[in-house]
Amino acid sequence: PDIRTIVDKILTSHDFDVTCTSTGEEVIEAYYSAMEKCHPYDVLLLDLEVVGGMGGKDTIAILRQDFPNIKAIVTTGYLDDVVLANHREHGFSGVLTKPFQMEDLVSVLRVLAGPPG
Repeated sequence: PDIRTIVDKILTSHDFDVTCTSTGEEVIEAYYSAMEKCHPYDVLLLDLEVVGGMGGKDTIAILRQDFPNIKAIVTTGYLDDVVLANHREHGFSGVLTKPFQMEDLVSVLRVLAGPPG
């Protein structure tokens, strides 16, 4: 929760609209809801491992079934995970390894989503 709050504040200060969730299940629910309202998310930031919930790999696999052009960044501290080496094959548009600098996150988001606004 603390990291989500920090990321939210930093991205908001860089003019990004941010929605924070705790698990992949919440991401899926929020994504479908946003699509129904015709306000899709530009990019998702998904952690590979989520304690007590669905992680990024399963989340993106489910969302890609209905949204093949979805853009998502995978983040993890597990540097030897096969998803990092083959992130595109697993449905991700980019990778951020932990710990990462917030400037790196902002930069990757701007490349994938375009400038905020």
